[in-house]
Amino acid sequence: EAYRTVSKDGAFPANARQIMYAARPEILALTEKDSLDDRYFTQTLLPDYIEEMGVDWNVVFDDCGHFTEPHTDRRFGLGTTAVRNYLGVSTAPWICDAAMAQASVETCGPAGRFGAVFEVAPRSGTIFGGS
Repeated sequence: EAYRTVSKDGAFPANARQIMYAARPEILALTEKDSLDDRYFTQTLLPDYIEEMGVDWNVVFDDCGHFTEPHTDRRFGLGTTAVRNYLGVSTAPWICDAAMAQASVETCGPAGRFGAVFEVAPRSGTIFGGS
């Protein structure tokens, strides 16, 4: 119910923290607790629920650091939306012929530069940092 509320019935991505805020009153009532740790909810309960239930939710997570692309110094946040945007504009490297300047290789994205940095979780499509 919390996911449906936050995502407007799946029409928009739902931020994990927003889901927690929507679910918190019900969780506190059911558990008879006074508080709910947001980090525990967003990093443990929610991902475990998505995996165990096999739901196909579009959940996005806040930035938790930044990444600087090797050789170009392009920098972006390491949150779901920022990584999706980065991967969406990635292209294969192309060689720029020498003219009045030295030849160079232009790139945008991981191809030709690095690999195995981002991992897409099975089923959910959620992007996590990897190595």
